[in-house]
Amino acid sequence: MCATLRRRSRRFAAVRDASPPFATLRRRYFHHVPRPMSILLRKGSRCSDVEVYRGNASLENETNRSSCEPARANSTRRGLNVVAVLSWLYVIFILGIVCLLRLEGDRWGPATMLLFAPRWLVLLPLVVLVPWALAHHRRSLWILITAACIDFLVIMDLCIPWNRFAAANGLAPSIRILTCNIHHDALDAARFAQLIAELHPDIVALQEWTPAFRAEIFPGAGWYFTTRGELSIASRFPIHHTREDAGDVHCAIKTPLGPVEFYCVHLASPHLALRDAAHFRDDGWLRLEQNILDRKNEVADLVQSARGVSVPVLLAGDFNLPSDSAIYIEYLSPYPDAFAYAGVGFGWSYHSRWTVARIDHILTDTRLECRRCWLGPDVGSPHRPLIADFRQADTK
Repeated sequence: MCATLRRRSRRFAAVRDASPPFATLRRRYFHHVPRPMSILLRKGSRCSDVEVYRGNASLENETNRSSCEPARANSTRRGLNVVAVLSWLYVIFILGIVCLLRLEGDRWGPATMLLFAPRWLVLLPLVVLVPWALAHHRRSLWILITAACIDFLVIMDLCIPWNRFAAANGLAPSIRILTCNIHHDALDAARFAQLIAELHPDIVALQEWTPAFRAEIFPGAGWYFTTRGELSIASRFPIHHTREDAGDVHCAIKTPLGPVEFYCVHLASPHLALRDAAHFRDDGWLRLEQNILDRKNEVADLVQSARGVSVPVLLAGDFNLPSDSAIYIEYLSPYPDAFAYAGVGFGWSYHSRWTVARIDHILTDTRLECRRCWLGPDVGSPHRPLIADFRQADTK
């Protein structure tokens, strides 16, 4: 019996080795069919019979494993494709957000709501996609890195002060500007007075000003003041020819850099209109469209007034316009932004719950140059103080 089993086993192995198509067919279609030797094996077989059975059983296990390999490869390939496709879709989504913000922000209601929405939400898909790409498809990391750069540099407006690396004359005279929307009674006057004493600004522009704080914030002599409604300008240099327009008050100030025309700006706030539109209240979207029109008209009047000035111009205050607003791009882009030029980081000057935005600006024309710009600490108001140092621009 054993001799017969051995002969049949050798004959079967010879036929199998000499016929590769047969082996291929068996692996693909008949791997579940038991071997002939395993059928002949019965209780009481000798050791040699058991060895033959073990050989056939191991061969059957290898066949089963080889049949599973194509399925695993297909599954892995599908996973790679999904990661790559989702990464490219995320890039397309980010580019769509950029186009929507810059083309329709402050022109179309939904895009305007997106303009003032929390920008950090666009980073949430990276929390899932980056670990997935690390585990399954590392080539997709380059796609996600590109998307992250667009997120930080364009959507979240990360500022890198490349101009500060250029050579500059540190001995040239300069003036320091500070602007802050104190938000009426929300200001911590003692903290703000301490900040004024530490920074020694030359000109201070305040919005939503409360006259009751004047004695505490500006004690003693040495200051010149002009106030129109909720807008106030305090200067260590004499103030001349104060004028008031819709959304700003401006005056001529004689500084160590020469005479400048200084504007304290506070454009119409979109806060209430955005809240009503977000909650779908009556006339919420109409109020938002009216607010967009009001801010556009105020900026148009401001720029027209600044263009008619023969001396250098400084515009400081709460513009209620992010730098990627269509209104900002259309009217204010010719005026260099101090923080974009010489600031470091995101420059979020407004903080409220989940929302942060850079809506406070200090702008100038090309006759002045910003040397440094930064945000001050929390002084109680939702707005952070914005400080900038200016000097005469190098005409070489």
